[in-house]
Amino acid sequence: MSVEPDRQLAGDILEIWRQEVAPMVNFSGILPALQFQPQTPNIFEAMRRNGGNAVGLQDRNSTLLILNWSIGWSNPADDAAVNAAYARITQRVMDLSQSRRLFHPFKYANYAHPSQDPIATYGLENKQRLLGVSRKYDPTGLFQKNPGQFKLNGSPSKAGYLTTCRPEAGI
Repeated sequence: MSVEPDRQLAGDILEIWRQEVAPMVNFSGILPALQFQPQTPNIFEAMRRNGGNAVGLQDRNSTLLILNWSIGWSNPADDAAVNAAYARITQRVMDLSQSRRLFHPFKYANYAHPSQDPIATYGLENKQRLLGVSRKYDPTGLFQKNPGQFKLNGSPSKAGYLTTCRPEAGI
C-alpha cells in the first residue's frame, strides 16, 4: 500500500500496527515487521532521466511513502488469526488514509498481499505495454502460467491467504 507522507498518518498507522500485533506476541515464531519506505523526488527524476518505468510513477514530483507490513509465524494453528489481523491492518490503514485523502493506489509488487493485483495499479497504458512485451518475448505465456508471483492479469491467489513460515518444512 502507498500513501502520501504525513506525520500524523504515519503515527496512526504505527498505532494500528501495534494494536493488531499485540494479541499475537506469544504466537510461536511470531516475527512482525512494519516498514515505511519513502520514495523521494530524486528517485522519480532518475526514472524520467532513464526513460520512465513500468510502474507509472515517473511523473511524480513529490515523495510517496510505500508501506510494508509482514508477519512471520511458525504454528499452522495461528494461520487464521494472523490472516485476520493482516486483513484488519490493511483495511484500517486504507480507510484511514482514504478518509484523510492521503491514500495512493500504487502497490509495490514485492510488498503486495497475494490477493492483491499490484500490476493493475501501474496504469492502463503501462499494463498494456507489459502485456505487449509478454506476448513478444514469452509468446507461449510460460511466465504467466508459473505458480506464485503476480501475473499481468491478476494476483497469484484469489483466496489471499498467507500461510506459516516453517523453516523445518523448507517454507
